[in-house]
Amino acid sequence: MTAVLASPGDAAAITGGQPATIQDAPYEVALIDLITHGFSDCAGVLISPTAAIFPAHCMADKDVTSIGILSGTADLAGAGPGAMLSGASSIAINPGFDPGSLKNDIALVKLRGSASAPSAKLPVDPSIPESLVMTGWGAGGIGEPVSESLKKADFLLLPNLTCDLELGKSLPAGALCFSSVTAANCDGDSGDPLSNSGTVYGFSIGVGFCEKGRDGFGTKIFPYLDWIKSLA
Repeated sequence: MTAVLASPGDAAAITGGQPATIQDAPYEVALIDLITHGFSDCAGVLISPTAAIFPAHCMADKDVTSIGILSGTADLAGAGPGAMLSGASSIAINPGFDPGSLKNDIALVKLRGSASAPSAKLPVDPSIPESLVMTGWGAGGIGEPVSESLKKADFLLLPNLTCDLELGKSLPAGALCFSSVTAANCDGDSGDPLSNSGTVYGFSIGVGFCEKGRDGFGTKIFPYLDWIKSLA
């Protein structure tokens, strides 16, 4: 499927983010609305040529015939020799997903056909490095549009208790906490992969704080590996 998409306009995506190339996260994909041909404010991670994982809240109201998965490019307009827009054949939302608490916020989408972009390396044990890199197309600040081009930023893994205190409630099961004094996740950053040395340990839930220094949280991948493997 040819990637011909509406341009969202440019911004400093991920609040405090810096320019990135697809080589920084070759497995990253964007969720595309095939009706509007626009970005659906969610990224994902290609885990095989025929499957990608996303936050479940990105898929809760989606029809499988209306979504596309854009891979192989840092450009939301679909530019670049490796860009490919694939349709979806199925959506599986984790059976434990709770939209209120965002517990078990993970879904798996099967692609129609095979993506040519490389798949992500997933963790082999529950340990997560302290330093993580987030890549994505989210907004550079409150009220700003998402970015046309991929951005990246460095974050530190924090104890979940730190996010509990920030949010005033306990993080949901399967979640991780992160922060940066120079960056923040923002609107459109749901599903942004959190990686270190080529391994993707989790993804942002993108709660839209958009303020540098504020804690963000996301979904760990390791607790869901058996579920992922059963579907992919």
